[in-house]
Amino acid sequence: MAINTGKVIVGGIVGGIVANVIDFVSQTYILGGMMTASMTKLNPALATKPTGGQIAGLVVIDFVWMIATVWIYAAIRPRFGPGPKTAVYAAIVSWIIGTVVASYFYIAGFFGTDIFAASGIESLINAIIATMVGARFYTEEAA
Repeated sequence: MAINTGKVIVGGIVGGIVANVIDFVSQTYILGGMMTASMTKLNPALATKPTGGQIAGLVVIDFVWMIATVWIYAAIRPRFGPGPKTAVYAAIVSWIIGTVVASYFYIAGFFGTDIFAASGIESLINAIIATMVGARFYTEEAA
């Protein structure tokens, strides 16, 4: 059965809204001070407030991330069945891929262990919640 692309996009947009809200709250109220302190220590030039363009880019990335993650959910759904458990599997796969990419920047010294660990935990929680919400909007086309 083919993946319902329209429902992937709808689920991804809804999941992207959730992911953006979680990112805003966590980056503003939970990790913001830690990130500023860590970036100032590593490279003071990086410790500035994000520009409007950077914020827009991060918002778009969350939508692309959730569309891709809902697509993963749709792809594995026939094997694991519909529902939250499969959404968690898709979220973990997506999180692992993102963490591997982020680890390159961590190893290169762009940020410290504290930020890598804290943002990794935040992004796992975000991935699970946003994917579970987005996956609720995915359905297969009628046969």
